[in-house]
Amino acid sequence: MWKTAVTGIVAGFLLMGGLFFVLRSASSHREWEKTQAHLVMARVKMQKRLVYRRSYGYRRYSFGNYRMVARYYPEVEFVYAVEGRAYRGRRFSYPQESGFGSEAEALDALRRAGVLRWAEKSFSARYGRERKIQVHYDAHNPLLSAVVVVPEKVWQYGWLLVLGSVFLLGVMWLFFMSERNRLEEWESELRARIREEIERESRM
Repeated sequence: MWKTAVTGIVAGFLLMGGLFFVLRSASSHREWEKTQAHLVMARVKMQKRLVYRRSYGYRRYSFGNYRMVARYYPEVEFVYAVEGRAYRGRRFSYPQESGFGSEAEALDALRRAGVLRWAEKSFSARYGRERKIQVHYDAHNPLLSAVVVVPEKVWQYGWLLVLGSVFLLGVMWLFFMSERNRLEEWESELRARIREEIERESRM
């Protein structure tokens, strides 16, 4: 009983630790300072690469084919000032560091970050256009900056971890209480039997 209860408690703490790690990694940029920046350029860049897909076989005796895979990467450029000094940044932080599978997904990430507006596919400040966006920068090193897109699915997974941890702890607590009640009933029955045997021996 005690081993099972301890195992459940340890598993619950492990789930809570995983939740803390996921949420901390998802909101690492929230520890940075926020400021307004002037957007210089925003677009989606496509990169193609040749990928080998093995159909069947093992190691060097395998057979397959090559295919061209396209990945889409958001690109931004912005200018911001910290304590009167101007800086330039080009980092766009998003969950899919390996790029997006379609141009629409990459454009949606730029729009969710407030860089592009609806129906826009690019932005350039060359023709007198001006747009301000929110960026994050490291207060200890203002050269480090990024436009951050908070991954929505991470928070959903976080709530799943919370619910899973609560459910697991609740199940283990119910199991512990049921085992405790069963142990108390067994002890009471044992005491009753011992009392009966003592009374029987005293009568003899």
